[in-house]
Amino acid sequence: MKNLSHKLAFRAILLAIPMLLLAPTAKGADAAAEKAKQDKEIAELFRQMDNKDVMVWNKAVEQLRSKLRPGDCSLVLRMAQHKRPQVRAGAFELFYKYRSQSAKMVPVVLEGMRDKDVFVRYCATRAAGQYGPKSPKIIQALIFAVEDNRVPDYPHMKQYEMSIAVSAVWGLSATGRNYKVGFPVLINKSRKGPSAVRCMALKAMGYMAFTDKNLLPSFMPPLLDALKDQKHFPARRAAAFALATIGPAASSAMPELRKALLTQAIVDQELAASFRQDVLGAFQRMGPLAKEAIPEIELLLEDPKQPFAVREDAARVLGTMGPAAKPAVPALTRVLNDPNKLPRNFEDFLLRKRAQEAIDSIQGKPRR
Repeated sequence: MKNLSHKLAFRAILLAIPMLLLAPTAKGADAAAEKAKQDKEIAELFRQMDNKDVMVWNKAVEQLRSKLRPGDCSLVLRMAQHKRPQVRAGAFELFYKYRSQSAKMVPVVLEGMRDKDVFVRYCATRAAGQYGPKSPKIIQALIFAVEDNRVPDYPHMKQYEMSIAVSAVWGLSATGRNYKVGFPVLINKSRKGPSAVRCMALKAMGYMAFTDKNLLPSFMPPLLDALKDQKHFPARRAAAFALATIGPAASSAMPELRKALLTQAIVDQELAASFRQDVLGAFQRMGPLAKEAIPEIELLLEDPKQPFAVREDAARVLGTMGPAAKPAVPALTRVLNDPNKLPRNFEDFLLRKRAQEAIDSIQGKPRR
């Protein structure tokens, strides 16, 4: 009986050997089949990019962002030199995935920034910012591109003035403080030029100062000038947005932000409301450091003529200050205990809810 068991076990081992030997081959075949499938999908998406319908083009680009693999760098480089401009433009939108291979990518980026097609130039310029820190040539190309105000021939891009210059300004913001040669360009463009370029320069400075606080002495003066510019509303909004991006480090702008919050220079009420929300956003980012602005914030909070969104943001900002906003509790309480016992509509109900949340936050109570 014992010998029979040994024989059966030995026989089972002999039968298993071929399967063990074939297993790696089967796995290799499966991997090869999967790779072939992925290759086919990627090739089809690149084919779909050759389409002037921006929705189809953008969908193909988005899918390629998730499907491309590290080994597809050579394919992307080839597509960036494709004969069809839509394919070239789409390829440049994917260059960010291969930042570690700058030696291969930079020459092609520079070539794309000289392309005859405006859309390709726009996308190549967007890609250039990813490689600026590793290439002085890219910096110089971006500075040159800042003067190119051409806009790709797409309705949505023309509507928002999405020019090559706008793309170049944002590209310069990604280069970091090591390339100070680009700083005067950003500051100059924040003060004059097309509206979209000015606004992008201001937002770019906010982003750069957020990542490197040593840039604040250079960038705060032009940001404050834009915040006070009563002749150019978009620049004022962009400056408020930039200061909100910087956050607590921009607290030196508090006096100008307080004036801006109650400005009467903006005639259009909707625009005035959106600007006040931008300024309140800056206060919210600053937290307790914005306590100096409590009197101005209270005025907006209790003003029934202000849009609901402004009053709601005012309550929310006071809550983010925590105990530092204790002087605002009476104003919040007045909003909470409105003479109308029942809220007239959902906005009234929500405003009281925000006021209660702010009081709880100031008094250190848990959220209800």
